[in-house]
Amino acid sequence: MNNAYDFSEIERPEDFDGTAPVPAGDAHAMISGVDLAPTKLDGTPMDGMRVTFTVAAHSQPGQLNRQHSEIFWNPDGPEPYPGARKDRLKMLGKLAIVTGLATRDRLVGNTNVAIDWMQMVGCQVCIRLKRSVSKKDPTKEYINIDDRAVAIYTVDEDAAKNFPKSAQLSAIARNKPGGGQGGQGGQPAPQGGHAQQQPAPQFASQPLPEAAGAGAGAGKWNSF
Repeated sequence: MNNAYDFSEIERPEDFDGTAPVPAGDAHAMISGVDLAPTKLDGTPMDGMRVTFTVAAHSQPGQLNRQHSEIFWNPDGPEPYPGARKDRLKMLGKLAIVTGLATRDRLVGNTNVAIDWMQMVGCQVCIRLKRSVSKKDPTKEYINIDDRAVAIYTVDEDAAKNFPKSAQLSAIARNKPGGGQGGQGGQPAPQGGHAQQQPAPQFASQPLPEAAGAGAGAGKWNSF
């Protein structure tokens, strides 16, 4: 065995912390990736959109700069239970509203609403993650955004008032408190393709005071 190694593929200190999921709790996070044509580890296509959240503040210690990935399922795909389509639309709609891509009035009751999901990259959100256990296999646990509460919020929303927040993230986020998008550090919004990723900065080790106040298969995700 060699005594000299090439660690160039290890890009972050957090890479040594393993791949355990971000735990349940309240988080202030940056959307650092969007994939409109995600696949499973074996390459099997998934009928949804994968959104990657990089944690800037969390109610549990030791979570800064870790990533949570969430699949937002295609509303027009197979329904695992009655009413699943409406639940999926609620999650997608709330995500669009919180990131400044749509307004409630624009979504409610309307059809064929076009949304450019790639514009989410660089946006800030507050999310509540919950733990659930598989009904088919009790040994399997999952961490997901609380879909029952549609727990995706803006930083200045009443429901997120007690969430930990990072002033560092609020200062650079594309979407600003109060709704709408205000630019990401002067950089243009990402364009084109079915997947976009933006490396998140290294957020401060201590949460700062609360701030004031992503090809093929992608077409169906541009409207709902």
